[in-house]
Amino acid sequence: MRVGDLVTLSAYARKLKCRSREVEGNFVGIITEVIKWGADIAWGGLEDYAVRWAADVQPQDRLNIKTYLRRELKYVK
Repeated sequence: MRVGDLVTLSAYARKLKCRSREVEGNFVGIITEVIKWGADIAWGGLEDYAVRWAADVQPQDRLNIKTYLRRELKYVK
C-alpha cells in the first residue's frame, strides 16, 4: 500500500471492538502516510498506515487521522 491509495476496513478489522465507529459507517479513506517501524531484519520491517476517512458524519471526524496495520485495511474495489 502507498500514500494516496483508497482503502476500507478489512473483515478482520470489522471484528475488532476498538474499530466499531468505523465499522458502523462502512467508510472509505485515503492513506496519508506510511509509518515504518521495527526495521529489525528478524521482524521483517513493519508498517502502520495513517488513514483519513471520508466520513459523512460530524465535520471533526473528517479530520480524524488514525493508524492501522496492513491486515486491518483492504483496497476499495
